[in-house]
Amino acid sequence: MARETKLLQTSFVALGVVAAFGVLAAELLARAEPGLLPVAVQAMTGRRAVPRDRFYHDWHATQVPDPALGFRHRPLLDVLLTGHPDFGYQLRTNSRGLRTPVEDDPVDVVALGDSFTFGYGVDERVAWPAQLARLSGLTVANLGVSGFGPGSELAMLRAEGLRLQPRRVLWQFFANDLLDAASFAGWQSGGQGDFLAWERERTLPEGDPPAPIRLSLRGLLHRHFVSYELAKWATRQGVYGPTRRPARWVDVDGGSMLLDITQPSAWADRSDPHVRQGMALTAEALAGARDIAHDAGAELLVVVAPTKEAVYWQGTAGEREVIERNDKWVAQVCAALAIPCLLLLPVFASAARRGGPLYFSQDIHWNPAGHRLAAETIARFFGESLP
Repeated sequence: MARETKLLQTSFVALGVVAAFGVLAAELLARAEPGLLPVAVQAMTGRRAVPRDRFYHDWHATQVPDPALGFRHRPLLDVLLTGHPDFGYQLRTNSRGLRTPVEDDPVDVVALGDSFTFGYGVDERVAWPAQLARLSGLTVANLGVSGFGPGSELAMLRAEGLRLQPRRVLWQFFANDLLDAASFAGWQSGGQGDFLAWERERTLPEGDPPAPIRLSLRGLLHRHFVSYELAKWATRQGVYGPTRRPARWVDVDGGSMLLDITQPSAWADRSDPHVRQGMALTAEALAGARDIAHDAGAELLVVVAPTKEAVYWQGTAGEREVIERNDKWVAQVCAALAIPCLLLLPVFASAARRGGPLYFSQDIHWNPAGHRLAAETIARFFGESLP
């Protein structure tokens, strides 16, 4: 019996040694070749084949202050932005710092909006305004700028849109526009200046105590062992689990997509005074844009881009109500102002059920397939409004 016990103990020790070497081998391989890790594990551990810090440094270097708009891109850019884990793309701008080849000639359509109109993450020819031009045969000027909201978009219409004498103005809305509207109004009331510097200073924490050091075993394993996160991914635990809230990874056609309802919920939080202020400012901006466009002989149309959570999140009825709240609110405002409005969510949700990702894996923006679907849907909506 003693001999059998000793043999059993030896076997357990041997298995433990083999398992330890296996974990060590996996850990070393993950650190040496992070590109071999599943996308979800790369994101959660911060280990990627290409560091993303350089991408954001280069991205912000393309922007300059503007006294009316807050900021815009530098004129005559032709740069390749790389280093983002989801994409790399070419950024070209015209002599006015806009992502369109149009300079001064009259156009059929001007497209106003934020990063979804600008085409954050894709080349200019892939962004929906360029695809709309090809589908409709009309001249479309892309005046979208990443980070813009209703106030800066109204300023863009006045500064750049009207001089192009458009027949139609397409204004794209996204759920975070309410907070962007409040931010832009705060910058204006503060005497303007460098909006980018003002925004950075406003959003930096002041006097916050350092975060407590987490000494839990799970926290230590997460911070120091890639193999631990890989094991969670393999067993669908934590954020990789199908019912995890408020964030989780989901499978879309064999690929991983990160969903997080934290931000869409905050953007629609009516208890936040900035959100309430943004609602009033957005309604005011839409009414102003409608009147300005009408006086210039143009028609205003609104297109609402859905969040990836609204398209893909399978949650409770209450969660869905919150993440769709801002889209529905804008549609109600447009109805009250007699502005034609297109909600893209039903078309995107239907396409998502048929398969194929429409958004990037980690980033919140449309991938090329999403831009193509948006352009096709907008072309049909736009065609119905043509004389």
